[in-house]
Amino acid sequence: MSPGLNHTTQAEIAIRAQDVGRVYRLGLLRRRHLALAGVDLEVARGLSLGLVGPNGSGKSTLLRILAGIDQPTEGTVRVFGEPPDAPAVRRKIAYLPDGSPFPGELTARRALALIASLRGLPRKEAKALIPPMLE
Repeated sequence: MSPGLNHTTQAEIAIRAQDVGRVYRLGLLRRRHLALAGVDLEVARGLSLGLVGPNGSGKSTLLRILAGIDQPTEGTVRVFGEPPDAPAVRRKIAYLPDGSPFPGELTARRALALIASLRGLPRKEAKALIPPMLE
């Protein structure tokens, strides 16, 4: 348990990670690459947290797990008491990676249209939803 959070109730916890680990399989031989091991973390609602460490230390991997983009290979993660990929959590959090996964010539409007298309949203529906999202 994190210092200063010993008396924090379940409702006051925004993020809880217990014994989280992540292994990737790399290359043709599918070698194991250990990205995270035994991470324990509690963050109370309303607090900010900064992750600091050298390249390759697992910062981005942990953030991707907390955002529900990747799954841990071991351990559990709860965000507002639920798994990070739960719809209620997905509406409350966002993950903004360092670089854009889209080509530079793609406008924000077209990027949203592409995502909507990939998710199977009808074009007419997407066209109505995109302007408020851009606001």
